Amino acid sequence: MEVKKNITNKLIDFFTKGQSRTRKAKKYVSVYMAYRCIDLSICLALVQLFLNYLYKTRYGMWMALFSITIYFNFLNIGLEQLN
Repeated sequence: MEVKKNITNKLIDFFTKGQSRTRKAKKYVSVYMAYRCIDLSICLALVQLFLNYLYKTRYGMWMALFSITIYFNFLNIGLEQLN
């Protein structure tokens, strides 16, 4: 129980000490890290789900098509500037 209090106090001190911009930055970075951990765990769970549902061959084809669409999204081919 004493160890939990010590860790909790250190976390509280970490997020409450410093200038206001530093405290905000610490909070935003920690929320972003938590978001990325949750996102990664969901992606790993989805891989297992899709493998069980689509089997290896169809999953490979699905990943290939999905990767192509992601590449086109990153390339953007200058179409966004037409607006």
